[in-house]
Amino acid sequence: MKNKISFILITMMLFLISGCGKKQQGNTTQEMKITRLAKGSITVKVLATGTLSPYRRIEVKNSDRGRVEKLFYDESQSVRQGSTMALISTIDRISLLDMARANLFNAKRTGDSEKIKEAEDDLKTAEQAYQPVPIMAPVSGEVIKLGVQIGEIIAADTTLYVLSDRLILSVDVDEADIGKITINQNANFYLDTFPDEQHKGRVHRISREGELVSNVMQYEVLVFPDQVLKKWISGMTVNVEFIVTQKNNVNVLPYDAVHKDKETSYVVVIEKGGAQKRKEVKTGVTDYKSIEIISGLDQNDQVLILTKDQFDKTSGQSSSKNQRRVLRGMGGMGPPH
Repeated sequence: MKNKISFILITMMLFLISGCGKKQQGNTTQEMKITRLAKGSITVKVLATGTLSPYRRIEVKNSDRGRVEKLFYDESQSVRQGSTMALISTIDRISLLDMARANLFNAKRTGDSEKIKEAEDDLKTAEQAYQPVPIMAPVSGEVIKLGVQIGEIIAADTTLYVLSDRLILSVDVDEADIGKITINQNANFYLDTFPDEQHKGRVHRISREGELVSNVMQYEVLVFPDQVLKKWISGMTVNVEFIVTQKNNVNVLPYDAVHKDKETSYVVVIEKGGAQKRKEVKTGVTDYKSIEIISGLDQNDQVLILTKDQFDKTSGQSSSKNQRRVLRGMGGMGPPH
C-alpha cells in the first residue's frame, strides 16, 4: 500500500514538473519575435537644450546725471531706429527750472503783478533755453526691459531700456556632437512653456571656442527661428533637435534585429524546416529604433529578433539539424506558419 501511494505521489510530481517546463517553454517561444523588411523613414538627430535670447542685446543709456521726464515706450513694444524713447533733464536744467518755479511761487504770494509777470517770463525763458535731453533708439527692435520710472533721479550711464533686434536660440551642444552640426542645418525645437508646439529654424552660427561645463566641453550654436511669435519671451527654455540625416521610403528593420560581429553586420533568418541562418547585411543610417538595410535581405525573409546571447548561439555554417537543436534550446520554436 505504501509503495502504491509513493508511486502515485512521484507520478504527480513528475506531471507538475513537466507542465511547468512546458509553460516556461511556451513563454520563451512567445518572447521570440519575427520581423520582415518594411518601408519606413529614419531621422538621425542631435538633441540639445538652450534658451531664447536676443541676437543683439542693446542697452540704451543716458550720458549725464539727471531726472527722467518722459518715457515713450513700455516693455514688449516695438521701436524704430531714431525714435525718441525718453526725455532726461540734466542736473543744471533741474536747478534752473526749480529756481524759476520757486521765484514764481514767491511772486504770486506777494500779489505784485509786475513781479509775477517777470517770474513767468523767467520760467518760460529757462524752459525754452534748457530743453530736456532726448534719448534716441540706436536700432529698431523690441523693448525687452524698462529700467527706470518717470521722475526718477538717475546717475550717468544708467540703463533706461534694453532692446532686442530679434529673438534667437542659444543652444549648448556637447563636444561629442558638435561635429555633426553645420551652418544652415535644419532644426526643430520646442519651448518648455509651449511643449505641444513644434517650430522650425536653421543654424546661423557655431562657436569656435568651447566652454567646460561639468567636465564636458560645450559649444554655443545660434539658431534662427523661421518665425518669432509675439508670445515668446527672452530667457525661455528650448529643446532643440538638429536634423543630421533624414531618409524616407527606405528598407528598415528594428534596430535589435541586427547584430554586429567586428565590422560585419548580421541578421538571423528562418529557413525552410525552421532552420536558422546568419545572413550578412549592409546597413545604413540608424536612429537606434530602426536601422536602414541597404542590401543582403529579400522582402520575404523572416528575421528573428534575438538577444545577444541567443544570437551568439547561432552559426552561419551550422547544419539544419544543429540549427533546429538551437531553436529548441531557445524555446522550441518551429517553422512559422
